[in-house]
Amino acid sequence: MSKKEKLILLPGWAMDSSVWNTIAPFLSEKFDLCPFHWQGLYNIDDYFRAVTTFIEKNVSHQESFSLLGWSLGSLLAIQVAYDLQECKERQGPQALQLNQLILVSGTSRFTRDRKSNYLHGWSPLAIEKMKRALLEDKEKTLHNFYTSIFSEQEKSNQNFYYSLANHGSSYETKTLITGLDYLIQSDCRKELTALKTPLLLIQGEADSIVPLGASEYLASQWQGPVNLQILKGAGHAPFITQPESFMELFYSSVISRKEGKA
Repeated sequence: MSKKEKLILLPGWAMDSSVWNTIAPFLSEKFDLCPFHWQGLYNIDDYFRAVTTFIEKNVSHQESFSLLGWSLGSLLAIQVAYDLQECKERQGPQALQLNQLILVSGTSRFTRDRKSNYLHGWSPLAIEKMKRALLEDKEKTLHNFYTSIFSEQEKSNQNFYYSLANHGSSYETKTLITGLDYLIQSDCRKELTALKTPLLLIQGEADSIVPLGASEYLASQWQGPVNLQILKGAGHAPFITQPESFMELFYSSVISRKEGKA
């Protein structure tokens, strides 16, 4: 029996590792799952350091692995992919081998930047307002955020909201604010044109948090093989609201490449 490839899972803001529970049974058929969380991070520089340390602890040198990043996690995934590519050029086969990258609601920059005419994201002022709201009423702020994750079509199913309702309670307010600072300051656009790792992008058509344009921009700038798949009617968390469709896209692209069929 062959050893399963490791799949590192990087969640979105204010989410813990249980956010993957809907699709974890399917993913674990082919992968050895290594879910990460953002607890205990109080400085934006801690994010990249924590993720790379986690990967080094879970993946052996010369062992190939794949990386799945959702929303905030997609920014870290891009940073890690770029760093590993640089390491591979320096170290050769001794470096960790990233086999493929899967980004859900993927973005290379979460906020708008009018100077460069990049408009596929939030206003930085809106995130600053959200930081103040967390200090005033954490529970209400998280409730509003979790509600906004779902499209109008998806909001009719209350079970989707309840699947997320308790995630933020495990996070200190300081950690949540640090995560928002990371979203304001991170910009991975320059890295895109250098990256050659095979990329699968899965995007909800009705995502109000990371708009479709962010994934389209990312795909247009990516240097390596890229496959952008759009799920009709889906919001920010298609793996929760449309798990069957999500896994069909995942298997058809990721598994076929993993098994050498693509």
